[in-house]
Amino acid sequence: MHIKHARMTDTINILAMERKALRHQHAKKDYLIARLRVRIASLEQLIPLPNHAPRDKSTVTCYACGVTGHYSKKCPMKAANTAPRTGSNAVPIAQKDKSTVTCYECGIVGHYSNECPKKLARIAANTAAPAQQQRRFAVKKNQNNRNGRLYHMTANEAQEAPQAMPSMFPC
Repeated sequence: MHIKHARMTDTINILAMERKALRHQHAKKDYLIARLRVRIASLEQLIPLPNHAPRDKSTVTCYACGVTGHYSKKCPMKAANTAPRTGSNAVPIAQKDKSTVTCYECGIVGHYSNECPKKLARIAANTAAPAQQQRRFAVKKNQNNRNGRLYHMTANEAQEAPQAMPSMFPC
């Protein structure tokens, strides 16, 4: 009975030591967390916070019309444009001055290539034919021209390669 009691006390002592070690680890973690919080607080003092004070509107320039004195959100030019909205992100935009714009399609000043009258006329001419005419004049594929594969090997590679099996070449 004395031996069982000794083993039991040893087990209790071991458990007590492990509990003490765990408490020490938790205390160490708590200490490290507290130190990190202090360090973060000191760093936050160094970082300048954004100034949310209202700006003087005489220095503000509108992105939509380029006039100083208002934000693009409250642009009167945007409000004047009453074009219907389409799509999920559609926002009415003031018409831009195209007097300096040169078309990449025809080279004429005054419009962009996606608005080019010559390009639009050419596209309209291509789509004006009925579907039956387009199918009748469509280029037919050559049925004899199959996609083949080309394998190139030198004479040395051919000698080193294993003998070809008949199943490798379908007929």
